[in-house]
Amino acid sequence: MFKWILYILLFVSVCSIKAQTLADTVKTTTQTAEPTITQTVQPTSTDTTRVNTSATQTTSVQSTPTQTLTPVTVKPKKYKKLKDPRQKPNFKRDNKELITLYKDTFDRKKEIILQNKRYHIYNNYLSAGVGQCYNSGWQQVELCTSFDFNFHARKNYFQIGGNLVGPALWNNNCIQLHAGWGYRLERCNYMLAAYGGVSFSDGYYLQNDTVKVKMNSVGGYIALQAFYKFKFDYGVGVSTFFDVNAKQSLAGIKIELFFSGAYKGFKKRNYAKEDEKYQVP
Repeated sequence: MFKWILYILLFVSVCSIKAQTLADTVKTTTQTAEPTITQTVQPTSTDTTRVNTSATQTTSVQSTPTQTLTPVTVKPKKYKKLKDPRQKPNFKRDNKELITLYKDTFDRKKEIILQNKRYHIYNNYLSAGVGQCYNSGWQQVELCTSFDFNFHARKNYFQIGGNLVGPALWNNNCIQLHAGWGYRLERCNYMLAAYGGVSFSDGYYLQNDTVKVKMNSVGGYIALQAFYKFKFDYGVGVSTFFDVNAKQSLAGIKIELFFSGAYKGFKKRNYAKEDEKYQVP
């Protein structure tokens, strides 16, 4: 009897649990099926103002004009134009060529080309300078100003010129004129010359150290010149001279400039072709 009572209680418990579970399931389904009510929130005036302000700010940012930059023209840097190294002076080669030209038969139009410029090798030049001179007629050292024209006749060289000797440039007590024949050694970067001939002196000298005597005397003259050339046709140098006559003697040294008529124009020179002549086989 007791056993059957337990079976009945267990059955009732099980049935009650299943009923509770079924009720919960139905309740959940009912809640899910109910329509959801959505609430529309109307923006307030403050929100509208904020939205409009944001839109304005966005518009203002987007409409900001861009600045157009003017292109800057940059001038290309100028570099120093370099000379062709073959156009630089090569005195050893050029002097060798000049010596060969002088050894050939005479032609007054014969030329040498140096740094793309044409020069006559048989040229005339003018020299002028100033220096100091000892005058035995006055037994003092005086100022000496000189000028000379140096020219050639075929391969013979001559010089004519004069010297003004005195205490000052415009106070001369001796005017000496001279003419002579000489020898000239000319190279591309220097020139040496020696001349000798006759002279004529006009002026005054002191007799017995007190009396000034008029002088017109013929004598002998020697001159030596040495010039450094900046170019083939002009340069600077030193010269010395000696003049002796029956009344007085002169001995002086001067700094001189010389200018020649050797330059004859511009001419392009093919250095690449000429270099082949100097190559050792």
